[in-house]
Amino acid sequence: SQLNPIPSVVLPLPGYIFNPAPGGTPNTLAMQGGNPDLKPKKAKVWTVGLDFKPPQVPGFTSKLTYYDIVFSNEIIAAGGSINASNIFVDEAILGPEVVQRNPPLSLIEQLISLPTYMNPFHIDPRTIGAIYNTGSLNVSTVKTRGLDFGVGYKTTFLGAGIDTGIDGTYIFTFDNQFTNTAPVTSFLNTTYNPTDLRFRARAILNYGALSGGMYVNFT
Repeated sequence: SQLNPIPSVVLPLPGYIFNPAPGGTPNTLAMQGGNPDLKPKKAKVWTVGLDFKPPQVPGFTSKLTYYDIVFSNEIIAAGGSINASNIFVDEAILGPEVVQRNPPLSLIEQLISLPTYMNPFHIDPRTIGAIYNTGSLNVSTVKTRGLDFGVGYKTTFLGAGIDTGIDGTYIFTFDNQFTNTAPVTSFLNTTYNPTDLRFRARAILNYGALSGGMYVNFT
């Protein structure tokens, strides 16, 4: 479906449904579908880690890993990444490949001639002043850096096995750039995107055939 050249939906939307933005919010032709020119997305990944198990403290383990990842040509669909009512508010971030102002009439006529075109709002195609492409595009670069960490301790006490520990991730950076000309935007701690700190703590007790545990998840 990502490579399908025919949009699955071609839909004119009235300008008043969008949040106010500089330059106005014109009637907009939204299209959702594939892109036959998609290329594979790539990533450069650097990691360095340390695992520490001191022999003086049997059962104790700790680990720390630093990562630095850059995704390029990332395949995204803008419709799944942003609030559609804000496309003109975020127009500079999205770039012209996602929000195209003043499209030529020939392009509009080509799109509305497709079999997936529908017009429930009865909008005159001649009044369309923008195209919103929610299809798959190689437009995004994502850079992220952070730490994965964990500490654990296993022991036996009065015949019972005890397993305690905590594992988590702390993200320093999660930056997204929709196009080469768009500004870099931090998506960290925003809706539908990663939070800077997450961890899961555990305390597990095993005694014969009986086992029980308590977990604490923090986001």
